[in-house]
Amino acid sequence: MGIRGLETYLERSNAAACYPVRVIDLIHEYRSDTNSTPIIVVDGMSVMRYVYKFKDLSWICGGQLKEYEQTIKDFIDAFRNEGAELVFFFDGPHVCSKRETWIKRRLDTLEKARNLLDELSSGTSIRTLENGQFSMLPSNIRLLTMLVARHSGCKVYSSIRECDLEIAEYAFQKKCMAILAQDTDFVIFKSAKYYWSIKNFNFRHMTTYNYDRDKLASSIGIYTTELPLLASLLGNDVISFEDLKPFHNQLLYKRGEHYKKNWVNFGKLIFEVAHFIKFHVHHLNISRQTLETIAHQVFRDSSKWQLLEQSMLSYDYSSEINRRPGPPTSNNENWKNILRKAFELHSITVISSTVYGIIAQNIYSCATCLEDYRLNDLPASQTVFKPLREKLYGILLSENPEPCKIEEWVMCGPNSLDAAAYIEPKKVEVENPGLLSLWRGNTTAQWSIIEEIFNVDSLKVRSLPTHLIIPALALRYLYNNIKFLAWELCALVSSAILVQFYEVHQLTRLSLSETMKDTRPLRLYTLVTRLYSTVIFIFDGIGSPLSTQMISPSNYQDGKLFHSKYWQASQTSDISEICERKKDAVTFYERMMNFITENNQPAS
Repeated sequence: MGIRGLETYLERSNAAACYPVRVIDLIHEYRSDTNSTPIIVVDGMSVMRYVYKFKDLSWICGGQLKEYEQTIKDFIDAFRNEGAELVFFFDGPHVCSKRETWIKRRLDTLEKARNLLDELSSGTSIRTLENGQFSMLPSNIRLLTMLVARHSGCKVYSSIRECDLEIAEYAFQKKCMAILAQDTDFVIFKSAKYYWSIKNFNFRHMTTYNYDRDKLASSIGIYTTELPLLASLLGNDVISFEDLKPFHNQLLYKRGEHYKKNWVNFGKLIFEVAHFIKFHVHHLNISRQTLETIAHQVFRDSSKWQLLEQSMLSYDYSSEINRRPGPPTSNNENWKNILRKAFELHSITVISSTVYGIIAQNIYSCATCLEDYRLNDLPASQTVFKPLREKLYGILLSENPEPCKIEEWVMCGPNSLDAAAYIEPKKVEVENPGLLSLWRGNTTAQWSIIEEIFNVDSLKVRSLPTHLIIPALALRYLYNNIKFLAWELCALVSSAILVQFYEVHQLTRLSLSETMKDTRPLRLYTLVTRLYSTVIFIFDGIGSPLSTQMISPSNYQDGKLFHSKYWQASQTSDISEICERKKDAVTFYERMMNFITENNQPAS
């Protein structure tokens, strides 16, 4: 979340502490001064949003993953060509203590998604909505970003604690040149030499803004060691902005300022908070007595000094609350080894945060997407996928000596997050050599488990083009569980196949219809791409018999191409025409269709 108002203040009111820089010049200067490789630590989630928006890629229709993949490669190469090394960090499992905030955000996204679908139905153009205030990254972007970064030779990590803390600590310990992100907490941490704004990053010219910690402190007349107190008194992840409003109003009132509805003069507020700190703090080490005095002034409750202390310590790497946890443990030696290995593989993104969360915390959560739970033509995605999850839980937890249920937080409608659902792992009747064996690459066992989970002959799966196995399994499962319109399966299969036959520039030139009054194709593709995620998640959990290149969603997921084929398939049943007269595509289509529909009855 960062510090409330600090980014606005820096960008609008403090040119000394927020100034434009040429990244290439600073990289060369750093290498010359230090005779070492410049290391730039990247907040993966921030970069994903920036790159997707920078390329102006369509997100409503299901994602332009192949175009995005090329842009991420170009982004990494732009730094590498100047001799810099990028290190990516991504959020790990959701922090349980913030579940209430997580639920609030999911419900807020649900309301915005519902409004967007209503706007589409009323005829508002897709482009207008994509350029609006609300946006949502398509499914599988995070996975794709990790894969591209790893294949490009970058170090990639998943956090165990708060991601901003781990980024800052890594940058500090490794003496990194810069952090590239968008979170004002990085202005408070003592960390890399530079903190660069990804929001203001210009890819073409390699320019951005630097937020300067030292100059911020000096410009408002406090020490850098007092910045954590400033953050605490402005509002951060520990102390809410709302709880500080009476204090802020009191400070501003003395200067003739008042809170106005939905607007605060942060320039004046930050100077007043800084003046308050200077008045009360007279030593570099802030004592308990000082904090009690400040707590009384701020909250009218001196006992809240501990809340202030906790907030300040959240910026101190050496504090107990920031201690990096080791792997979970167990009295059972085998399960302890599994937990240790899962911790290790998760940290370096070999297994996903979702898989790690199930094994280590017995929790599964899934966020909101573009589904309309007011309609009943399509089921909620997480309801459809539940039988698959139950089987995977059975595999992942079969060696856990303690009986357990999985605490699920999944969006299936406005009331679905009122309380967690507790799901019993389903025993899978298949020879299971254990997770350690699976993660070491026991492909025979991996395929046996896939056969059992998806109720399919694994030999037939392996006979398919390798890069189409994920969509083939997903669509076969869906064929048995939802009712398709006559042409929809054709559109899904053909679009998945044809991604391979398109160059990036050809996909870029594909056009979308201006409006989409019937939102079913959009919602259907949302369901399908979420199922792609679930199939990948299952492969991930058992060590995956497929290479990451073959799993990559950029092989088969493209929203514009799907919508193009959806319209075409509704007009003609000529498969050769739909597959654009490409013989290999027609052959793949026939093989996939046979696999999906063989011995299966469509859902009624």
